[in-house]
Amino acid sequence: MKKSLFALAVLAASGVASAQTATVYGLVDAWIGSEKDAGTGVSNTRVNSGGFNGSRWGIRGSEDLGGGLKANFQLEQGFNVDTGTGTAGQAFSRQSWIGLSGDFGAVKVGKTWTAFDDLYGATNFSFDSNIGAAGFVLDTVNYQDRPGNTIRYETPDFDGINASFSYSFGENKTAALSAGNVTSFAVSYAGGPVFLGLGYQVEKSQGGAPANLKYTRLNGSYDFGVAKLLLTYGKVSQSAVTDVTEYAIGADVPISGALTLSGGYVASKEKIAATVKHTGYSITAKYDMSKRTFFYAGYERDKVKNAANAHTILAAGVQHRF
Repeated sequence: MKKSLFALAVLAASGVASAQTATVYGLVDAWIGSEKDAGTGVSNTRVNSGGFNGSRWGIRGSEDLGGGLKANFQLEQGFNVDTGTGTAGQAFSRQSWIGLSGDFGAVKVGKTWTAFDDLYGATNFSFDSNIGAAGFVLDTVNYQDRPGNTIRYETPDFDGINASFSYSFGENKTAALSAGNVTSFAVSYAGGPVFLGLGYQVEKSQGGAPANLKYTRLNGSYDFGVAKLLLTYGKVSQSAVTDVTEYAIGADVPISGALTLSGGYVASKEKIAATVKHTGYSITAKYDMSKRTFFYAGYERDKVKNAANAHTILAAGVQHRF
């Protein structure tokens, strides 16, 4: 059960009750299994954190300012449940932002997800989990997801159409070099069984060299009832450095009210310098024990063409949300 830290805040000066709430939330995720290194071909049995989603805790809240306007904030820290460690030097490594929302949509300022991130995992099979093949094969996984120093705008819902835009300041300008930045855009449509989404992100390095790194993602899904088809196309380009095209096809298949299987195939091809082909597949099962706790198990295999060894994971884990 979510725990409310502040049900009511009393204004000391006026004694008027303010509709301010803050909630502690999070998830704890751990798995045990075997992972084979593609470089050495050696397998290790391990206990690890975040097989399905990264473990985290956070505080989020809002205050009703009247007239449909709200002030909102979120502070979120990731951690490793297997060792108890967090991200060194960051009190809130995942998110830390404040903003306003209303009929106009929502504005967030601080360390928050880029707009492109809204689309990245929308149609990844294996539940977009950390043991899914997409995270090991797709080159778009390397985008900057939370660069910090960000202004983000989200539109209200227009009959299933949603859009978001974010701009992240590099804040690294010098007398000789211009500052870097990250510009990101996403738009999606969800109606009935259909989902369509387009995301685009440009990452400019300090001084603009090498050329801007560009990420494009086109996603689609269709829910047939007995299964949901998942389709992904992506492209990563940087002049004279990289040119990668990638795609994935998968499906979510509900077996019962508690059990769902999700799996698929993914491939990427890089064309600059030498042609490199990387392929993989995975299948993952999720079994709900309650609204907040589930077990999962999965197998993943991916390989670069002509490489001596493949990378594999065989894992089982549990996640609890609070």
